[in-house]
Amino acid sequence: MSYLPIEEHGIIGDLRSVALVGTDGAIDWCCAPRIDSPSVFAALLDDERGGTWEICPSLDALQSRQMYLPDTNVLITRFLHPDGMAELVDFMPLSAKPAKRERPWRLVRVVTAVRGALPFRLVCRPAFDYGRARHEATVQDGGVLFRAPGLTLLLTGTVPARIDAGAAAAEFRLERGQRASFVLESVAGAGDSFAPTGDGEIQGLFDETVSFWRTWLSRSRYAGRWRESVDRSALALKLLTFEPTGAIVAAPTTSLPERVGGARNWDYRYTWIRDASFTLFALLRIGLTEEAGAFMRWLEARCQEIEADGTLQVVYGVDGRHDLDETILTHLRGYRGSAPVRIGNEAYRQLQLDIYGELMDAAYLYNKHAAPLSFDMWANLRTLLEWLERNWQKPDSGIWEIRGEPRQFVHSKVMCWVAFERAMRVARARGLPGPYEKWRAARDAIYQDTLEKGWNAKVGAFTQYHGSSSLDAGLLLMPAVKFMGPTDPRLLATLERIRAPLRSRRGRSRRSGGQRRDLQRVQLLAGGLPGGSGPPRRGPAHVREDPDLRQPRRPFRRADRAFRRIAGQFPAGPHAPGSHQRGDQSRSRARSAARRGLLTGRGRFSSGRSAVGRSPCPRLPRRLRSRSVSATIRARSGAGRSGVSSPRDSWSGLGGCAHVEYEYGRVRLAFDAPGTHRADHPGGLSISRVLRSHGRCRGGLLRRRQDWPVSRSHPSER
Repeated sequence: MSYLPIEEHGIIGDLRSVALVGTDGAIDWCCAPRIDSPSVFAALLDDERGGTWEICPSLDALQSRQMYLPDTNVLITRFLHPDGMAELVDFMPLSAKPAKRERPWRLVRVVTAVRGALPFRLVCRPAFDYGRARHEATVQDGGVLFRAPGLTLLLTGTVPARIDAGAAAAEFRLERGQRASFVLESVAGAGDSFAPTGDGEIQGLFDETVSFWRTWLSRSRYAGRWRESVDRSALALKLLTFEPTGAIVAAPTTSLPERVGGARNWDYRYTWIRDASFTLFALLRIGLTEEAGAFMRWLEARCQEIEADGTLQVVYGVDGRHDLDETILTHLRGYRGSAPVRIGNEAYRQLQLDIYGELMDAAYLYNKHAAPLSFDMWANLRTLLEWLERNWQKPDSGIWEIRGEPRQFVHSKVMCWVAFERAMRVARARGLPGPYEKWRAARDAIYQDTLEKGWNAKVGAFTQYHGSSSLDAGLLLMPAVKFMGPTDPRLLATLERIRAPLRSRRGRSRRSGGQRRDLQRVQLLAGGLPGGSGPPRRGPAHVREDPDLRQPRRPFRRADRAFRRIAGQFPAGPHAPGSHQRGDQSRSRARSAARRGLLTGRGRFSSGRSAVGRSPCPRLPRRLRSRSVSATIRARSGAGRSGVSSPRDSWSGLGGCAHVEYEYGRVRLAFDAPGTHRADHPGGLSISRVLRSHGRCRGGLLRRRQDWPVSRSHPSER
């Protein structure tokens, strides 16, 4: 077995644990039953000793693609071969009913032959406790029982499995339309009898899980042009929450290297005050306040456990534990040989002053957008600020958690300024008691100190720490936290200095090769610079659900009519075969239409402005302007035959008419089609049929943009 690129993995979870699924159909990382529990599958860190669960066709020349069921964290892996096509659906069951949340840990995998007949293989080889614990595998009640100290797992399925060297193995063949289901779950013991999970129960688990994710996402208030990307990001952040306590972890994995072969491999399955605060800010911005309330309750509990010297710990366990002693697992080789593999994190012993700024910023945003802070919480925050007022001048380990000598990091000073500034805002807005003048004096002193000592006139930029010449992209947060305006000459000069070395290495981070490798010359907080960074990757984290999903290549699309019908449930995307051959409107005609506020020409989107919203958007690229409505909107609304939703379209009966929305790239089309009712189309409503039947897809003018009925929600999904 070889290592897949990290970006070739999708993530699924149940708000208690997560699993990473590769495009080859293998689960390479999973901790059960909690996100910080010892791993059960860890082939991502050692492809021989780590353990894996693989389901895939046993064929050569196999291609695969991954995508998410829209608005959910249900992952779909498609296997493409000249002999047929198959889909593997992976999810961890979730339910909106609290009683069902207490069910044992489960992971469900369903493989279906969509076209042709394909042979499959199954190998489930767990390695408990990071591969350190031995286990016993036995066949029981039609399943395979894996028993190890502290955890017992049961594998059941519609295909019987045999035991091969401590692993469950099976070979089977599926004809078109057939499917096989497998469930791995934790059980109490090995002496009981266990009933295998039936197809009906699996379908019920699938429906409940899909309903849970879509109901949760429906609470988002974001309705801008990037809604698709924002929703996918929110779903990913939700997977990082630990529902029983409200904690938010920094990452679901451990010891993945910053660069292959490097030693900077840390365990991030814990809750950093800094990272959780950033996540809280992102969720609050789109109206998801439930997670913010749960995290603030977790944070209030931590504030009541303040250390004897009045400080707050940098990182905690998801259950609030303080001791996170670090251990090196020498028996694991690491991802592609990137040793060492660590569990635990010694950063909990460090002093990082910036966390107080992120904490106060999160409290300010929660107080402003979610609910007022309690008086007890405010009293705990005042205690922290009293300590910070006396100690902000100290050197610390900074946002990059260096393990060398503490420094006077400029980013830490900026966030200390944020702490006092946000405290003043909350006190002023709520009339809460506090030493307002002392906070003002500390804030002003930090600001003056940062401008005098953090700015290096020789370098012409803010530097990483006092007296250094190293740059730090963490300082680009200055305008975001309102420390400095985005057009300030000093900030612009710093930005230019950071970008200069990267122009030849766009989108890549670079560390210094000097004496101290813990200090960074240039550090990027986000991958890529304005203008793009090359072609998108294939992993699901980089793929949008609808418009950017590519159809299979021509040999597969032309295989038979049934396959084309199934593949047609997904829009062709800007890189579909033959898209470059379609005609395009002249630039002058498009500009003229944009000036008049019209959409013109055989149903093509050619306006230079967004259909919904006030802000103008750039002209659409040629490959998008050349897409005709009748060619791209041909999927029926709702779920397709394979259970994967069609493009972001919806309709419902509204006052005797069908409400239709279509969103593609930066353009959004919304209108009411009079006289079209649900009963008129019992098999589903085709948007292109509505367009054609009402004369909107034929030549000539469509409608004036200002006359379109604007809707910022999707009735059928809400």
